[in-house]
Amino acid sequence: MQLEKISAFKAALAIVETIEEIKHLDTKASALAEIARKEKMSKSAQDEVGSFRCDIEAKKGAWLDEYFPQGGNRGNQYEKVARSDGSTLADEGMSKDESSNARLVSKEAELVAEAIEEIKQDDKKVVTPSAVVSLVRNKKRKIRVEETEQPNLDGIYRVIYADPPWQYNADFMDKYGHAKSHYSTMSIEELCALPVADVRADDCVLFMWTTSPKLEQAFQVIKAWGFNYKTSFVWDKVKHNFGYYN
Repeated sequence: MQLEKISAFKAALAIVETIEEIKHLDTKASALAEIARKEKMSKSAQDEVGSFRCDIEAKKGAWLDEYFPQGGNRGNQYEKVARSDGSTLADEGMSKDESSNARLVSKEAELVAEAIEEIKQDDKKVVTPSAVVSLVRNKKRKIRVEETEQPNLDGIYRVIYADPPWQYNADFMDKYGHAKSHYSTMSIEELCALPVADVRADDCVLFMWTTSPKLEQAFQVIKAWGFNYKTSFVWDKVKHNFGYYN
């Protein structure tokens, strides 16, 4: 039976040391998962394979943190943070996404365990590293939102400067590390509900940042806060981003 190989794979995972050995084991486990899917094995059996693949990801992440500790300039870890022998993650055949996901699984063991259990309880989903990573990232965002302090809006103000944490709903935005990968974002409804109208003076002026994809929704926020639109100006960055569309 194919799943009998899992025990042998687990024993091998406990002693592997090099990234080549880890990736070789990952390849075997991925093949086993594909066989389990094609042969329509039980959900519990497929979940067991998927859980083991997450164990491999954790091992990979631990290896990365030991030999390629993150540091240096943001975005440069992939090509510029090197081992003592001068090799980079690119030299190891490791992509940015693969590195990021493996480190996440390694560092967030408790959230990973929660995610795996949730997927096991879902009849429509099967445990896979990608599904677990996605759920863990969502859990981390939820925790950040819950821990975010609400702004202190005591007093009456004649000038309000706002840089709202706009929430982008396009799935692909997450892949490229946008807004909610860096800080807690808010929906349009949550932004409109902020008690800004209660603290503005009669002659108050609002300066509010927005992005091109959120321009139309920005007017909803302006009106909800009790302001009338007057004019705009553009921050002309060197590198232009025209936004996204669904």
